[in-house]
Amino acid sequence: MKTWMVAIALCSLAGLAWAAPDELEDSYNGLKAAEAKKDADGVKRLAAATSKLARAAAVAPLPAGGDAAAWKERVDYSKQVDTYTEYALGATAATPGLEPGKVVELVDQLIAQNSKSKYLGAGMPAYVGALGSLASSLSASNRDRALAYANKLVNTMKARSAPEGVAEADWEKVRAAAFGSGYYIAGVINGQKQVWKDCDTDLKEALPYINKDQSRLGVAYFYLGLCDFQFGQQLNDRAMMQAGQKYSDQSSNIPGPNQAQARQNAYAMRNQLATPAKR
Repeated sequence: MKTWMVAIALCSLAGLAWAAPDELEDSYNGLKAAEAKKDADGVKRLAAATSKLARAAAVAPLPAGGDAAAWKERVDYSKQVDTYTEYALGATAATPGLEPGKVVELVDQLIAQNSKSKYLGAGMPAYVGALGSLASSLSASNRDRALAYANKLVNTMKARSAPEGVAEADWEKVRAAAFGSGYYIAGVINGQKQVWKDCDTDLKEALPYINKDQSRLGVAYFYLGLCDFQFGQQLNDRAMMQAGQKYSDQSSNIPGPNQAQARQNAYAMRNQLATPAKR
């Protein structure tokens, strides 16, 4: 876990004990136990339930004739418990070796609870890695889900500044990795789905972030070649078609699973561009 990940001081919560256990405390204790065991399913379920209870308690009015000091203590306690639910989600998402699907679920839950949470930064590197793992095993049945995750990752990171306690340089590395993975995954999926415009936009956004990764660069150039050539044909834009041929040439020069097909594509594109258009 990153050294800049700040945990809530649990002792401050423990000091606010109540005369008798209640639903909020029971849920909070269950969440603590689940987080300690790195039980991703338990943390996801209990974080949502505990946050709901904590928020309700935090806005509950002072009962008629109640003790104002005790009521304020209760409100403060509830707010701290709610914040702990965010920590538990972020900390569990950052667990080494956690199943990628679980990582995505935990971070999605954290975003749903608080899209500005300072603990989102803790889980984001794992989120990026999880999306990459999911993308590598894409099939027709999970493309749309993976595309939704990739777009959500990009949109989340666009508006997110460095969390408290995180060096700007460190956060920029996380953002770069997120944009590289998010745009790349979205672009490849859109290419596979033949959504040419989105493929072109996403992969061109990805290029500055993946230009040192030959394996992803070869794939990106392959799909850019296809989408620009096909999109150019639809728009009757010869310059875009020529760009597609050049991307295919670039892909054909990078060893990988698409190299041979990229070479064939580039050859076919070059021949088609050399053939005079029929009038």
